[in-house]
Amino acid sequence: CRRVLVMAVGGEHYAIDSNAAVEVQTGGHIVAIPGVASMWLGLVNLRGRLYPVLDLGRLLAQLRLHTPPSGGRGPGQLVLANGAGLTLALHVDNVETVRQLARGTLLPSVSGHLEIDSSPVVGMTDDLVVLLDVDILFRNAAPAGQPAAA
Repeated sequence: CRRVLVMAVGGEHYAIDSNAAVEVQTGGHIVAIPGVASMWLGLVNLRGRLYPVLDLGRLLAQLRLHTPPSGGRGPGQLVLANGAGLTLALHVDNVETVRQLARGTLLPSVSGHLEIDSSPVVGMTDDLVVLLDVDILFRNAAPAGQPAAA
């Protein structure tokens, strides 16, 4: 079995391995940084440490894996996660639950939009929860020409 954290983003459900999730925070005061890509919402201070905030919906839209809603973004929740040697706060609409996925229950990825090595999609459950690989997801968020931490 694999434990995953299920999150809602724009009416769709995504999950990451629960081992990658450090904690979940409600909203928080995000300070915008001028001149960064739109998927980066800014920085958030959690217990005296600053973390970059990545809009999961916008990143997935950039990867052509999600169509973000046309309306504004609500306060949402932040999922502090580790991957690719980074700790980032993922902005999601809502954290739904932690659940167990039995081995062999994931349907294969059908995204077809990215080369297999760069797609963060691991697979999908029969109730349409898309499982994401946090390491690959964070490497895709790294600015072009700047390697992710090892």
